Amino acid sequence: MMKRVLLLGLLLSAPLPAPAADPLADAEYHLPPPASLSALVERPLFTPSRRGEATAAPASPAPSGELRLVGAVVGRKGGGRALLLRDGVARPWLPGQEQAGWRLLAVEPGGVRLAGAEGAEIRLPVGAVLPHSP
Repeated sequence: MMKRVLLLGLLLSAPLPAPAADPLADAEYHLPPPASLSALVERPLFTPSRRGEATAAPASPAPSGELRLVGAVVGRKGGGRALLLRDGVARPWLPGQEQAGWRLLAVEPGGVRLAGAEGAEIRLPVGAVLPHSP
């Protein structure tokens, strides 16, 4: 027991190695000055006063009767559904159905493929207005 105490005493009395001057001095990044971090302590991050004011983009006026593609959901086994918006009312659009002279061929990620009356095919992205039939 005495040997263990003596060994522990030797370990505790040994001088600690001197720390490097500044371990972050050679780093490629630098921390902000400590004074700038005081705002985090004074105003917690998730309080309403920390959030900026919400500024919504002005909505563009939609002409009456305009059809806008506002969503496209692809099914697991193919197929899918598109969502059209007309006069503030959302309407589902399934492959094979027609709207404004266009037939929905396929629903794809981010858009749809359409066929016009004369067989012309186009790809319409989500957010676009359904063009007049060719």
